[in-house]
Amino acid sequence: MVDDLLDVARITRGKIELRKQPIELADAVVKALEISSPLLEQRRHRVEVRVSREGLAVNADPNRMAQAISNLLTNAAKYSDMGSRILVEAARQNERVSIRIQDEGDGIAPSRRSGA
Repeated sequence: MVDDLLDVARITRGKIELRKQPIELADAVVKALEISSPLLEQRRHRVEVRVSREGLAVNADPNRMAQAISNLLTNAAKYSDMGSRILVEAARQNERVSIRIQDEGDGIAPSRRSGA
């Protein structure tokens, strides 16, 4: 997580150049699952993926997009009971593509959420 925060700081200071290009979101999801698979397997999570292989193109840096999705998957794996279900789904909504990672963990208490 510290490395990820450092990457964000480097990006905002212009130290890391994002290489945006059209990519299919499914490709980033596949890479993210590969990165996260050791923890997902260790904790015996059941991962369900509902992401179309085509039609969900985004303009993004492929490595950073996979890293962001992997971070969400890792958090879901860490904070859910062993053997829990984790759902990864994406959809197009007009000109936007959204991705959602849903787990069975307790989540963040409303009192601890920003803006609460």
